[in-house]
Amino acid sequence: MSYPFGRDLTYTFYAIADGELEDLSAAVLDKIYVYKYDYKPTRAQALAGTNNGGLIETISSWSDSDTDNGKTFTVAAIDDPDPTSETRSYTYWIAVNFKYTNTEQIQTIVRALPMQRIDAWHKTVNTTTADLENLWPQIDSYRTSEQQRAAIDLAKALCEQDLEAEGYEWALIWRPDKLDLAVAHRAVAQLYLGLATGAGREQWLGLAESYKETYKAMLQALKVEYDSERSDEPTTKERHANFRRVIV
Repeated sequence: MSYPFGRDLTYTFYAIADGELEDLSAAVLDKIYVYKYDYKPTRAQALAGTNNGGLIETISSWSDSDTDNGKTFTVAAIDDPDPTSETRSYTYWIAVNFKYTNTEQIQTIVRALPMQRIDAWHKTVNTTTADLENLWPQIDSYRTSEQQRAAIDLAKALCEQDLEAEGYEWALIWRPDKLDLAVAHRAVAQLYLGLATGAGREQWLGLAESYKETYKAMLQALKVEYDSERSDEPTTKERHANFRRVIV
């Protein structure tokens, strides 16, 4: 995840030991330091807050995160270091120093802080509940409007994951609105799946799988207008491999 230049950002910090999230509910912050790109601190510098002019901010407070006993804090806006250059992104550095309790040793964590110029769309994925009703006219008899909207949100997230797994960066897709119908099919599949209980389970599972397969086929057949060179215009049109057509 990258953060944009030019505005304050909220950073969420989680400590991990042996692959498990640590409980930071009683943790005491020492200091957090933010360093400029090309100034990655050593462990000693990250602990002391030094680095030959690379230090750009010191943070002295944090608060509990909403989930998983993490912590959140605000990093003041970082300006684009060279707004007229063609370089769009830079790696800054953040050093977090804390104690599990007041009497314990300071723990020092150094992490990359990726910063970039913003990307832009002129269209968005705009699947609506009306799109779901076009695919499933009786939908309102089975699923509420809130459930339908939640299914659309989940389908968007799954679509983004599927495309990024194939190497597409979500922000660089030029016409995400072309995914509206595919997202509608994925959302309907999810809603059918939620009904797959009791005596009619197999029927609902079958419908869910059919709509999910159609969604997959739509992604595979999609011609993606894509800004692969980050030139602020679509530079490639790509077709997914292994095309197949599924009729429902």
